[in-house]
Amino acid sequence: MGTFLVRALHKFKAMPRKPLIKSSVYPYHIFGRSNNKEHFYVPLDVVWDISTYLFEKVHQEYEAKLHTFVLMPNHYHILMSTPLKNIDQIMNYWVRELSKKINYRAGRINRVFGGRYKWCSIQDEIYHANAYKYIYQNPTRAFLSDKIETYPWSTIQFLKNNNIPKYLYDEDFCQLNHVIPMKIKDKLLWLNDFLLEKEQEVIRRALRRYIFQYPNKKKFYSVLRKFST
Repeated sequence: MGTFLVRALHKFKAMPRKPLIKSSVYPYHIFGRSNNKEHFYVPLDVVWDISTYLFEKVHQEYEAKLHTFVLMPNHYHILMSTPLKNIDQIMNYWVRELSKKINYRAGRINRVFGGRYKWCSIQDEIYHANAYKYIYQNPTRAFLSDKIETYPWSTIQFLKNNNIPKYLYDEDFCQLNHVIPMKIKDKLLWLNDFLLEKEQEVIRRALRRYIFQYPNKKKFYSVLRKFST
């Protein structure tokens, strides 16, 4: 075995797992992608129905508070709070049961997701707004819809139709900051004010951290200033 390969394997083995930050106060952005980035094995309406059923279950069993959920053809974005500081229990259950039910419906035994879910703790009200808008704009960035409210596999549909399930805590979340509009008409106008490419990249990089934080506040000051107005 070559020296380079030995060193690479040693480095890989030595990498510690990211320590989980448990919080009853700060919400999390949670992201998961399907195995090999393939489309889910069953239609998105089926994945959506299973996912929302499981959100109801984790709300009942673990007191999870969902703020946003957007389901894409091969991944998902979640914004969620955990009053009992049990994000690990919630997501272990949700991902396990979602995988089992998708495989059952598809008649498969393969893994559904390519790895563990990724999370980021969001500890600032402006950052809350950044993540909220970034998540809801995913379908428009992928050219799956021209407006936020026309994408069907998004919790924005519940808000738009004023049919809000017990597990969805949008109003509670929006009250935490002064940026996200409360009224649905104003909220849609704000959400459809699309982020620039540079702004998207700043948020994307911030969401890769344990705690949401811009990579270089001085460098991105103009972007920060726009988000905070």
